Amino acid sequence: FPFKFDSLQNFGDFKTSLKSLLQKYNIPIEDVRIQGSSVRTPGANDVDLGVFVNESKFNELYNEMKAGIESRTTEGSAIRKSLLEGLEKGKADGRINSYYFDRVNGSGGATFGQELFELVDYTNMGRVWEPGKGPFDLSVIMEGRGFDVGPFLNCTN
Repeated sequence: FPFKFDSLQNFGDFKTSLKSLLQKYNIPIEDVRIQGSSVRTPGANDVDLGVFVNESKFNELYNEMKAGIESRTTEGSAIRKSLLEGLEKGKADGRINSYYFDRVNGSGGATFGQELFELVDYTNMGRVWEPGKGPFDLSVIMEGRGFDVGPFLNCTN
């Protein structure tokens, strides 16, 4: 199991909760991985998570995120422009951060990131974090692009 988890049991519980959260937000769970420094070193700052999808699914998710941004921001506003530019850059890179996931019914107004943060209790990282930085960095990643690299641990099974 990766660094930042005290036991195989905690890691297993984390994986189960993560997959449930992803399903709540209609994000595929067929290929979910932990990658980055938490796989390689105990001094990692966070846990990098990737949801790997084919190009067709990536574009579908991008379109859903774009529609969500457009539905909850004002046309011509600086925030809409900034969000859409960031989303477009993510599309070009083949990696879209979960920051852009739309809110869903049943989340009580919480964002995906806020709900993901709650999974920190399965780790040994504690609950004190700087604003804008959290224990997890999750992205949807297009298979075969620059962020599809190892080493990684599979969270799917």
